[in-house]
Amino acid sequence: MTGWDALRQELDLWHRTGTQARLWWRDDDARAATPVLDHLLTVAQGLPLALAVIPVGLEPSLIARMRGVKTVSILPHGYAHSNHEPADRKKAEFGASRDVTQAVSDLRQSLALLQDAFGDQVFPLFVPPWNRIAPEIVECVTDAGLRGVSTFTDRTPNRRVAGLNTHVDILDWKAKKQTGRARFLGQEAVLSDLVAALARRRVPTPGTDTTEAVGLLTHHLEHDQDSWDFLARLVQFVDEHPGVGWISAPQGL
Repeated sequence: MTGWDALRQELDLWHRTGTQARLWWRDDDARAATPVLDHLLTVAQGLPLALAVIPVGLEPSLIARMRGVKTVSILPHGYAHSNHEPADRKKAEFGASRDVTQAVSDLRQSLALLQDAFGDQVFPLFVPPWNRIAPEIVECVTDAGLRGVSTFTDRTPNRRVAGLNTHVDILDWKAKKQTGRARFLGQEAVLSDLVAALARRRVPTPGTDTTEAVGLLTHHLEHDQDSWDFLARLVQFVDEHPGVGWISAPQGL
């Protein structure tokens, strides 16, 4: 049985219960309008898309490109997307090494810069670079005017701070360490992750908020042709199955 067969079977189970699985799509690291960003929007076919934008270094071309694109929500993606952790720790801009007061200041400036650029198109769901953020900073995001945080893990049922996370990353980041560029993780691996995330919401699972939509994570600047081919097929597959649909980030939070 292929991964597509497994996905169809999982969604059939959703459909038989009279419920519809929900997906949302977050794409990270935007700073400028590029041909690959245009390709992302073409592949998305007008579906709700959350574009995580890095405020520092934001180029006017992206502001102009997003003007009037009502299907795209702009999310603050860090402040400058710079690492503040020592060399022996995993990279993070808002990790344990940050002074919390300074971190909150950066969060506030991040949101302000994007709101000045994109106005009401900004949805104040904070996306920390590398999907890492220290718990003590999470507790302060609302002080900076943010609604919540989006990382890469299941949302817990009794969370103190709102969140909408991603769960299915289509890229192999180990390849980037070896070659300098990420590549598609592989159809079977990505579909296995997607089916597992859906099943954790269909069948109550300890530690998982079953009301959270399943998040697809992409990085348009890193995609190879296999990545684009997969996304195009996934969009078509979801469009054709009654047991699943796409929602926007504001709808998911």
